[in-house]
Amino acid sequence: DIFVQHTGFLIDYKKRDDMLIWLADENAVFPQISIPYFDSPHWNSFREAKEKGRDLFTNHLNFEEKNRFYQELFTHIPDLTEETKDYYFQCPGLAVSTVLMDNVGLYIENFEGQPYSDEENSILQRFGKVFQQTYTRFLDLQTAEVQAREALIEAALEKVRSQSLAMHNTSEMQLVANAVFEQLRALDLEMDVVGMSGVIEDKQDYDVWIGGAPLGSALRIPYNEDTQVQRDYNKMLKNRPELFVRTYSGQVKKEYIDRLLTHGDFPKALKKKMETSDAFTTLIAPKKNSGIQVVRYTDQPFTDQDAEILKRFAGVFEQAYIRFMDLEKAEAQAREAQIQLSLERVRARSMAMHSSEELNDVLSILFQQFDVLGIKPLNVWLSLFNLEENTFTYRATGTGGSRVQGQQVIDLGALDIWQEQLEQWKSGNAEPVLVTFYPPEVLPQLMEVFKETFEAMPAEERMDPKLFPDGGYNVQGYTKFGYIGYNHLQAPTQEEKDILLKFATEFERVYQRFLEIKKAESQAREAQIEAALERVRAASMAMHQTGDIGAVVVVFFDQLKQLNISFEQAWINIFHLEEGYLDTWFSPLDGIYPGPTYFKFPSGPWEETAIKSWKSGAPF
Repeated sequence: DIFVQHTGFLIDYKKRDDMLIWLADENAVFPQISIPYFDSPHWNSFREAKEKGRDLFTNHLNFEEKNRFYQELFTHIPDLTEETKDYYFQCPGLAVSTVLMDNVGLYIENFEGQPYSDEENSILQRFGKVFQQTYTRFLDLQTAEVQAREALIEAALEKVRSQSLAMHNTSEMQLVANAVFEQLRALDLEMDVVGMSGVIEDKQDYDVWIGGAPLGSALRIPYNEDTQVQRDYNKMLKNRPELFVRTYSGQVKKEYIDRLLTHGDFPKALKKKMETSDAFTTLIAPKKNSGIQVVRYTDQPFTDQDAEILKRFAGVFEQAYIRFMDLEKAEAQAREAQIQLSLERVRARSMAMHSSEELNDVLSILFQQFDVLGIKPLNVWLSLFNLEENTFTYRATGTGGSRVQGQQVIDLGALDIWQEQLEQWKSGNAEPVLVTFYPPEVLPQLMEVFKETFEAMPAEERMDPKLFPDGGYNVQGYTKFGYIGYNHLQAPTQEEKDILLKFATEFERVYQRFLEIKKAESQAREAQIEAALERVRAASMAMHQTGDIGAVVVVFFDQLKQLNISFEQAWINIFHLEEGYLDTWFSPLDGIYPGPTYFKFPSGPWEETAIKSWKSGAPF
């Protein structure tokens, strides 16, 4: 039956000047509050009792004193409603009894201003002893809760560590990001998205893995200063503070989100929230090589507990990212070894060339190696320029990569879109790797130019506009002889450009060998022709009478055959223009030597061509 309208439980009052109170009141809307010290009779009485070590003190404030106290007090309780304030201001007075124990206090109040009796204060003191026991129990529970929370956090961190140690290739970094996302959620850290970023060596760009996303590669965020958010991020990444906390709204938020959405595909629900929210709040824990960022698409701040958890996760992710960088280097070394092996296969095939015709086989090997390296082109081609004749020789594999079936000589002016590329090539300022997108409507015209090459291929391997329903990419690498390239449905990655450039450089060596072989072949052919001519000369010098010219024709026939010229019969004509006839000596046909034959000059096309050409001195 003690008249109590309000009671409070003071925690650790000896260690602090403010009041940390657990309270109960019919009008209170919050159970716990911290009120800083301010000059007032009631507060000063509390400080005096604390300093003198008293275990009980009382206060009695009249209407005016009570209201002066409440006016100051309510400035420290911003969430209190005006209705509640009016209630307290209208109360007649304030009577307070406070019992102080070792490290806790217990007070009771009534708003009628009726002081509590000695018996009531004695009962309050007995309750105070019980509350001291309660607080001891509270501290024990608090310690147990901290230990349990710590165990939960450590278990969550260990799951992330385990996932990072289980990485065997860099693509599994997304699994680590997903583990971070899941464990932060398990620890009740409220967020809309979590992103883990890593620096890129020798660049200011950075990669971001979105937690909870499907297995895949990171988003590449290029360095820029275009938005206020990015400028803040860039400064943060440069200075690497322990924590970065900021809320963005309005146009600043919109500009950043609009730019961010251009760098990757986000889940529809998340994208909608990113676009429609009025603000977003970010908390980032950066480390030397990496960082973790959590975002809420509201202006609701993160707690100190959220920040402490994120800092610990950032430490574990830093270890994971260091492992990622080690794997990245190992994969780069393995990839480079794979590329070098493919280059060696092309190199070996080029060194094995014995004739210029085998250049086509080298191109086929090139197709196979692009396939092995995961580029998967539709075909591979080679263009060799002849600027004197304004043409280029075009060779191409089929879509299956089979040996080059056809090649043709094409006018460099056949398509207007080639002119700028040609001028750049001539000037030596051409891009090392040139990527051209051909829309579907251009492809029929393009295919028509190369029609002769493609028609020489098996039907199932021919290039056709139907293979490119949405258009296609022509990717070509510069060489000092022309271009080497391939056709694809997708734009090349930077790595694929780098690979093509290496093969283009290697192909310059291949083509140099081709030219050397071609020169050697030309010299050998010339020697073969000269030997054949010498045999004909020898046969002609051996003639003793005019009839021996038939033997010369036979030698002539045999030597042309040995020179691999395809024909059926050879002959020699001697013109007698004034007499109007000619003598002809034919080579044997089907083993029969016909001997000399007399012909009168025929009239008609033969006379127009053969006689007139001979009379004019034409060599052929």
